[in-house]
Amino acid sequence: MIFFFFSHTVIDIFYVPILSLLIIIGPWRVPGLLYKLITFDFNTEKNFNEQLKNQRSLIVKQFVEAWIDLVTTLKLIVVLVAIIRLPFFFLIILKNRFPNSALSKRLFYEFIVDKAYDKKLTWRRCIQITFKETMRDIGYVPFALIIILIAPWRIVTIVSIYWSQTDRIPTQDIEAKKLKLSSRRHEILKLFVVILRHDFICLLRAIFITLTIYRLPSLLKILYTYLTQYYKYSSGVSKKKL
Repeated sequence: MIFFFFSHTVIDIFYVPILSLLIIIGPWRVPGLLYKLITFDFNTEKNFNEQLKNQRSLIVKQFVEAWIDLVTTLKLIVVLVAIIRLPFFFLIILKNRFPNSALSKRLFYEFIVDKAYDKKLTWRRCIQITFKETMRDIGYVPFALIIILIAPWRIVTIVSIYWSQTDRIPTQDIEAKKLKLSSRRHEILKLFVVILRHDFICLLRAIFITLTIYRLPSLLKILYTYLTQYYKYSSGVSKKKL
């Protein structure tokens, strides 16, 4: 009996560093783990050797889970600080973790709501997916800010591109993998090029026409026609989405 406990104590020493790191990076996992470590089930057919082996495996498993928790927390902080993906993050959490809420049913009326939470994305996956999309978006933020500064008349387009992140909210990993293909972030670069190649030239021409005065009514008529057609098209696209 003494040799039994001595041999297992020697083996347990190698797990002390792992347990110590677990206390540092994942203290919320320690109470439940300690309870499982100090309890034995005498009513099972498993002998002490098997139970001790399972307990050691549990230490390693909890350490890995705690490490993933830490990394996920850091990703969450980045998502919250970056701001640019907050609408997407709010909706992906709402759709996957609170599908039966009144707000979720109202926003995702086409989505078949069920109680099988295990079939939907977990909290971790929601954070990881949002973090990945945030990292993809960051490179386009400077161009969007420059567009707003030098071409404020394009703010409506920028807002439309920004809000398009709420069009597709995944509930499975296979849907999350398609987000990169369906994203409109690349349109920001195209818009930036259009502003440099066309908008500024048109702006100079409009200023020249305005200075001539007698062509001003024609210019205003063209602008009115363009804006009318643009908003009709935008409202039509919105209705089709709804």
